[in-house]
Parts: sequence; structure tokens; C-alpha cells
Amino acid sequence: MKHVLRVFAFAAFAFILMVLSQPGNSAVVCAQEPAAIGPVRHLIDTHIHLFDTTRDVEISWPPRDDRVLFKPHLPAEYSALAKKAGVTGVVIVEASEHLADNRWVLDLVQDDPFYIGLVGNIDVNREDFEAQLTTLSKDRRLVGIRPRGPEPIDFTSDRVLANLRTLARHNLTMDYLTNGGGIPGIKTVDQLAREIPELRIVVNHCLGYDFDGRPPAPEWIAAVEHLAANPNVTCKISGLYQRSVPQPAP
Repeated sequence: MKHVLRVFAFAAFAFILMVLSQPGNSAVVCAQEPAAIGPVRHLIDTHIHLFDTTRDVEISWPPRDDRVLFKPHLPAEYSALAKKAGVTGVVIVEASEHLADNRWVLDLVQDDPFYIGLVGNIDVNREDFEAQLTTLSKDRRLVGIRPRGPEPIDFTSDRVLANLRTLARHNLTMDYLTNGGGIPGIKTVDQLAREIPELRIVVNHCLGYDFDGRPPAPEWIAAVEHLAANPNVTCKISGLYQRSVPQPAP
């Protein structure tokens, strides 16, 4: 089943690229997708962010100059929209760089079974990574982490690799954010997937591709095909609005 889902994710991504490369077809994916996948028992939104910009803490994301996103986005708002659209469960992705915010968001939805999982954020350069992971994973809603920080992460570092092997031993996933990374970003995660084949990796936001209405370069397609050969890698179809070059997105 996991293999089928992985193949579906990359196939769906290829379909999106094909459709969006045709002028005037930017919206057709959303219109056709339900018919393409057929009836489903559960509709899981695998990538949302919850945050409160009125808290007395530094907000790592979104930036203050983002007029659309820089305001409180909390469960009551999202639940009303998602349930109306037929969503049956939600996975939160922690965009904050603050370790304590993992606990904050888990507590925020503590008594709400609609929120079924959290992809947290623990600095993979930390010496105490395993201790922090062990503490946080006592909450069974933790399904993985998405490493991000103010500086690029060196995924060839001995400490980072050791910590990611620890993550794999805990049977948790790693989300990979490659926005703006282009082909080098794809090659980075490809190398990581081959270095730690036991680590399940979920590449976010359509591999960071910038949808501009033109077909992807052959070199980009080749890099994606090479990445897709890894059985431990899945592509997440997310972030389409933000990955659109024309803004507001079609």
C-alpha cells in the first residue's frame, strides 16, 4: 500500500506539471481530481499551519509583510472551512523554529480528534536531538519532523545524519522543504534518501517547483525521476498557490 501511495503521489505530480504547462489550464487539476481518485472513506489534509500572531513570541513564519497570512489562523477558523469541504482529518506542520511551539500547537488541539497528527520541528543539529524527540514523541500524534531554520541545513553533516537515523529508528518521517532549491535541492534529498534508506522522506510542496505555465526543463524532470526511484521518498502535493509564479494564482 505504501508503494502504491508513493507511486500515486509522483504520478499525480507529473499530471499536475503536464496540465499546468498548458496555457489556460491552471485550474483544471482541482476540477478533475475528485473524479480521478474516486470515492474515498477519509479525506486527510496533510499540510496546514496553525499560529497566533498575537502571542508574545517571535513568529518565524509567515513574515510580517505577508498581508494575507500574518494574522491569527487557529483551529476554529480552519475546522469550519475544512469540514465543509469534506475533510475528515488533519495533519499540522509546525513552521516555527521554536522547540516549545511543538507543544503549544499540540496543546491547542489537545481535545480535538479532527487534528490527527503533527509534523514537528526539532533542530537536527542539536546534540540533545534524541532526548527532545523522545520527549515529544510521547504524544502519539507526532508523526515526524520537518527540519527548517534560519540557515540552510547541511544534510551531509555527521551529526545531522546521526540524528536522522535516530528519527528513522523511532519510525517517524522527515518532511523536506525544498522551496527555491531547484535541481540542487532535489539532488540533496536524493542523496539523503540513498544514504539513509530506512528514513521515510516526504518532499513538500511539489518539490518546490515554480509553476509558470511552461513545461519543466528536461534536466529537472530527470532529477525528479531519479529521486522517484527511491522507495522511501514520497512527494506531497501541497503549496500550489504559493508555488504559482503568477500571483494571485489562477
